Amino acid sequence: MSYEQADQALRAARDEQRALETALQQVEFALTSNRERERDVTHAAEVAAADAERLEADVTAATAELSRLDDGAARSGLDGWLGKRAAAEEALRQARSKLEELGQQLRSTDERRLTPGA
Repeated sequence: MSYEQADQALRAARDEQRALETALQQVEFALTSNRERERDVTHAAEVAAADAERLEADVTAATAELSRLDDGAARSGLDGWLGKRAAAEEALRQARSKLEELGQQLRSTDERRLTPGA
């Protein structure tokens, strides 16, 4: 092997090493980003679960209160409670939608990270 060939092989190896180091940095950054997103999604799921628990407690409390009321008062209270419940269910639906959106973003990031040449 001549000096020129050895020099060329050394330059090619160094170029490849730099490319691999750059790729490694990109993967490490993507992993860090994905871990942060995973924490965000986990937090959103915990918040949604807590909201669901509070909603269930509200339903239980409203049911107990409803059993103590007379029919007229019960109908009036029920209408108000149903409005609150609808609002709470909408908030829960939005939280679940956001959770699904964050999960999709995480999956997309994972797919881009795992796709060669991306």
